[in-house]
Amino acid sequence: LGMPFSDPLADGATIQHAGHVALERGMTVKGCLETARRVASQCAVPLLFMGYYNPILAYGLERFCQEAAASGVCGFIIPDLPTEEALPLQQAANQHGLALIFLVPPTTSDDRIARIVKAATNTPGGFLYCVSLTGVTGSRSAISTHLRSFITRVRGYTKDHNLPLVVGFGLSTPEHIAEVTSYAEGAVVGSALVNLIEQYQESQQVEAVKKYIESLRKR
Repeated sequence: LGMPFSDPLADGATIQHAGHVALERGMTVKGCLETARRVASQCAVPLLFMGYYNPILAYGLERFCQEAAASGVCGFIIPDLPTEEALPLQQAANQHGLALIFLVPPTTSDDRIARIVKAATNTPGGFLYCVSLTGVTGSRSAISTHLRSFITRVRGYTKDHNLPLVVGFGLSTPEHIAEVTSYAEGAVVGSALVNLIEQYQESQQVEAVKKYIESLRKR
């Protein structure tokens, strides 16, 4: 579940626009928590919040984690929170059984990968979010030719830990998903899904999303 923010540095035009619309319509951190509560009451799929650190910090780390856990959220993906500054949120999240998911960009040095993996193993459950490309979110026509070797490099640091690798940024087609899941445990589709939702009337959105997700799984 995306938490809108006024300055989403890691996001491309699609998610930036969606966040802007949500904020214009009055969405807040409290509103995100209530949305999560409604979704979790009807859905067995684990829920993660993806958003930026500033609104969480302003809301209060302990308060946010407590209310997120009560709402049925399982963890957070915070793209602008480096491991060096993550300890306060990680401690609050751990107290409530929430996972803090760390991102690993393809330009990350070996030393830094090791530090990120160490931080990721200090959180309950979760996975490592491997960023497929340099740049912001948004659909791409092709996957980087260097992605497989990047995942292999990261796995060299996670092989002794129960830490799944999940790839995101730029994925949108069944072919993308088939390739990525041949060497990683999961794939994230975001911008393509937001684009799809915008193309349909509200009464048609659920069926459109269902068909799209089913198509991604056919490989």
